[in-house]
Amino acid sequence: MGEYSLEDWLRDLARELELVIDMPHTMNVNGRAIPTVARIRGIGGPSGMLVVTPATNLSPVSSQLSDAGYGWATLDARTTPFDLGEARDVLRDWGWAGDPTLRPAWFTQDYPSDWDCAWLASDGSGHLGAFITAGEGPIPGSILDLAKPVVEWEGIALELPRISEAVELKTTGDTTSYVALAERGLFVYDWLDVHRLKTTGKYEMVARPVRPLRVAEIESDLRVVVDSVRFGGIEFSSCNAIDVPRQMPCVIPPPR
Repeated sequence: MGEYSLEDWLRDLARELELVIDMPHTMNVNGRAIPTVARIRGIGGPSGMLVVTPATNLSPVSSQLSDAGYGWATLDARTTPFDLGEARDVLRDWGWAGDPTLRPAWFTQDYPSDWDCAWLASDGSGHLGAFITAGEGPIPGSILDLAKPVVEWEGIALELPRISEAVELKTTGDTTSYVALAERGLFVYDWLDVHRLKTTGKYEMVARPVRPLRVAEIESDLRVVVDSVRFGGIEFSSCNAIDVPRQMPCVIPPPR
């Protein structure tokens, strides 16, 4: 039996995750034939994700590929057996680009029930907001499409340097997490309905920074998530409550 190859990995990928993969696949760009290892349909771009080895350099034709709706990735030869969890993470990073009604169920994270986590977003001015779910607040579907679990994003935000003083708008209970996020330049909202019988259906601001952080200042993985959720018509600085499901498709926790 020969060594496990990139082609073997792609065949396992197609079988285990029920994907359509053209292998091999030849691209035609400006009259030039460019051989690729494969095209994965529905992934990376409307025309699919091209897979090449390091021996194929697509940089000279990158703009033409983007215009044609392709994504592309360079993968080394596989030296380990197929790992289903790793494969799902790779594909989630590349993104689903096919018919939304055909998106596989495994492509989206489950709602993190019972986790009091925070998801992140940007506003029309490029400022950042943190939205604490209290285990039941709505989460934009695009957040759950990302490979990195939403429960990890607050920790990544807290790795940012402190750049601001925090202004607390809610002073009862434990406000430590509010202050810590606001000190890093984020506007902080919480799902306070968890404590109410008569609910508002909105995330409410509980802390704000004196000196807001802008998306353009971020160089970490946070750029991935704030680029995926943007409230273009909202300014956090002047918005004390946000009805998130009215702004974008969201996921809510399953009934208990």
